[in-house]
Amino acid sequence: MGCRFPGGVRSSAELWELVAGGVDAISEFPSDRGWDTESIYDPDPEQRGTTYTREGGFLQDVTEFDAAFFGISPREALAMEPQQRLMLEVSWETLEDAGIDPVSLRGTRTGVFAGAMHQDYGTLAELPEGVAAYAGTGAWEACSPGAWRTCSVCRGRR
Repeated sequence: MGCRFPGGVRSSAELWELVAGGVDAISEFPSDRGWDTESIYDPDPEQRGTTYTREGGFLQDVTEFDAAFFGISPREALAMEPQQRLMLEVSWETLEDAGIDPVSLRGTRTGVFAGAMHQDYGTLAELPEGVAAYAGTGAWEACSPGAWRTCSVCRGRR
């Protein structure tokens, strides 16, 4: 099993440690996401376009995606919905944890099935110039399994 959960959880063993230990994984808004946390905060829960809390359950290190490892250009990685980046990392780790060398799957008829929730990342993300061409597949959750299947490591380039 592969996973990512708030509190720095990166494995099923760490998840059980968090649950068994009664650990509170809620934290302040991360500073590495480019969010203007001061302007989006409003203590009034009825104020549209803002949040009335300064804390939540956030994944750590989501900005540390190694696009080159997966043969993804920096521009494409910027346009990718974070769930796609996480799926690539977690899928790789899941195979390694199962004792399967992910590279050994090159050219095989390996199925990739994933559950993903719709996000409006593509409409909310402010993408730099030259990145828009990747926004369609980068923000569509149905492309997550395809991202894994077609990444360069699986196709044979590295």
